[in-house]
Amino acid sequence: MTMNYFGIVIPEAHSHGEAEVQVNLFAGCAILLIFLLNENQVNHRQLESSAALEASYINSLDCLLLRFGHPQAIALREDAFLYIQSIVEDEWPNLHKGIQSDKTHMLWRSLSRKLIALDPENSRQSLLYQDILTKGDQLPTARESRLQASAVGLPDVFFYAIMVCITLLLIRNGAVIQTSGVTILEALLPIMLGALLALLVITDRPFKGEYCVHPTAFRNAIKSIKTRTS
Repeated sequence: MTMNYFGIVIPEAHSHGEAEVQVNLFAGCAILLIFLLNENQVNHRQLESSAALEASYINSLDCLLLRFGHPQAIALREDAFLYIQSIVEDEWPNLHKGIQSDKTHMLWRSLSRKLIALDPENSRQSLLYQDILTKGDQLPTARESRLQASAVGLPDVFFYAIMVCITLLLIRNGAVIQTSGVTILEALLPIMLGALLALLVITDRPFKGEYCVHPTAFRNAIKSIKTRTS
C-alpha cells in the first residue's frame, strides 16, 4: 500500500515508520529554534525600551538643569550633551564587543561629580536639585544595564544541540533508500531548519550585525537638547 502527500507517493512502511522518526526530529528542532527566536525578539524589544529610557533620563536631566537657572547648572548642560554624544559616537560602536568606552565613562564621572556639587540658593532650586540627583542616580544604573546586555547571547550549548539534531536529520536522510518524491520532500526539512538557525544566529547578538539595537532614542534626545533654549 502507498500514501499520497501533495502528489508525492510514499510507501506505507516508509510513511508509518521511517517518516515518523523524520517528523519527530524535525518537530523537535523546529520547536527549539522557534522558542529561541522568540526569546531573542523579547530581549531585543526590552533593550530598545531600556535604551529609550536611558536617553529620556539624560533629556530630562538637561531640562532640569535649564530650569535650575544657575550659571553653574547651565554650564553642566554642555557636560551632559558631551556625555550623550559620546554614547552614540564612542561607546555604541564598541557594544558589539561587549566593552564600554573609557571616554564615555570619564565624561560620566566628571558630570556626576559636578551634579553633586550644585548648590541650591532657594527653595525652588532645592526641589529641582533633588530631581537632578534622582536622575543622576538613575543614569549609571541604566548605563550598566545596557553594557551588561551587550554581552548577552545564547550559550554555545544551544547551537551544539541544534547542529547535532540537524546532523542526525541529514544522516537519517542519506541512510534510507527513498523514492525520488520522498527525497525531495525530506531534503526540504534540513533546509528549513538551516534557515531558522541562520535567523537565530543573526538575531542572537543585540548590538551586532544589521539586525541590532540602534541608538535612535539617543539621537532623538540629542536633537531635543539642541533645540532647547532658555
